[in-house]
Amino acid sequence: MEKNDFLWKLYVSEREFIRHHENQRTSASNIMAAIAAGLIVALGTDQLSTEIRILISSLLTGMGLFGFVFCGKLYALIKLHGERSYQYLEILDKSYTNFDIKEIKNKAKAKNKDEFKGYKNLGLNKIWKLFHLFICLTGVGLFFYYLISFLTSLYPLSTVSLLKIQLFFDGAHVLGHLVLTCHRL
Repeated sequence: MEKNDFLWKLYVSEREFIRHHENQRTSASNIMAAIAAGLIVALGTDQLSTEIRILISSLLTGMGLFGFVFCGKLYALIKLHGERSYQYLEILDKSYTNFDIKEIKNKAKAKNKDEFKGYKNLGLNKIWKLFHLFICLTGVGLFFYYLISFLTSLYPLSTVSLLKIQLFFDGAHVLGHLVLTCHRL
């Protein structure tokens, strides 16, 4: 097998891994979206106890967090395979002097960026991670809502009012840390 054929096959293999990871991310996100939708619909029925609602909202939080981390890991793998494929392409580019593969790629990339200026900073990874963060934060919000409802049914109103205020600030504090952590990723 010729060197260039071998490098081309390695390039194609890395691009197929990227497609595979994209498909994994899409499939997992679709499954989690369907489950989250089902859980949210279940919360809307009047047939569940508050304890079960707290459990379901905790599941939503965990699913969203898992999806966020899962998408981040797959993005790291996509970047790894992308970098490998570009390295192979760079070696191939040196073998063919009658045209410049990098120049063709750079021209296409520049044209795309000019045409879609509003989306230059919005990558698919950010969209997927925001989607899972939304599921997570929905779960957190519902958790505190149902927890307060549960506590209201157990304790007198004056004690619950103080607990509501404390839970609100604790929840806001946790959400603030979660958003800052997600923003850094």
